[in-house]
Amino acid sequence: RPHGPCYDTQVDLEKVEQALTTFLVPAAVAAAKAPRTQPA
Repeated sequence: RPHGPCYDTQVDLEKVEQALTTFLVPAAVAAAKAPRTQPA
């Protein structure tokens, strides 16, 4: 990277968001992955 680490860098923001959510809000990730059941 001739312009330093902050230039010429592209990232997939969805993947960044998923990673942050996984590490910062693990309960939300577990709830999102849990199978949904419909009320009786």
